[in-house]
Amino acid sequence: MRRVAEHSGGTLISDDGRHARRDRNRELVASAFIQLVREGNQRPSVAEVAERSGVSYRSVFRYYADHLELAQSAIALMYRRAPTIVPMHVGPDDELDQRIDGLVDHRLRMHAEVHQMARLLRSLAVVHPALQDELTHVRALARDDIATLFAAELERLDAADGADLLAMIHVATSFESLELLLGDHGMDPDRVRRLVAGSLQQQLDALLGARLGML
Repeated sequence: MRRVAEHSGGTLISDDGRHARRDRNRELVASAFIQLVREGNQRPSVAEVAERSGVSYRSVFRYYADHLELAQSAIALMYRRAPTIVPMHVGPDDELDQRIDGLVDHRLRMHAEVHQMARLLRSLAVVHPALQDELTHVRALARDDIATLFAAELERLDAADGADLLAMIHVATSFESLELLLGDHGMDPDRVRRLVAGSLQQQLDALLGARLGML
């Protein structure tokens, strides 16, 4: 049975209502953290997050034990939202070249959406095991997407070649690879799209062609 408690002001508030309000405020705070990081503030203070969210400074510490827990919650929220904000426009039944182009396009759009928070995640993961676990989880989801998208090609290969192909596609379309190409090499997204998609097409053709030649 749902309990009902009396608020100090005399208003009756159910436990469900308290939990819903707490969840809303936690998300408001995490969303404010994301906004500040996306604006270039890689280490927003609790005071800055409180001001942006409209939640009081003291209340932030009722919702989060410390700054690290807040950062972790914000990162998790960003990745929960990402598939809706940046959907994949191709599926396993599309032609191979469409799937390659679609995957690379998706990874570039995802990079544009999350790169500030993704950089923060990687910087914190070095010293915080919980965030390293989050990073490992994010990478596993990306690998699973690739395995599903290229299932037909992977099934034509033996276990070792299939593992090599999966790893090659994962690395080529990873956040780290795109960071190098877009940042260190100064390429624009269109050039990166052509380069990565073309490279994947060549490697897939070579690997699958060699495998079929052995049959």
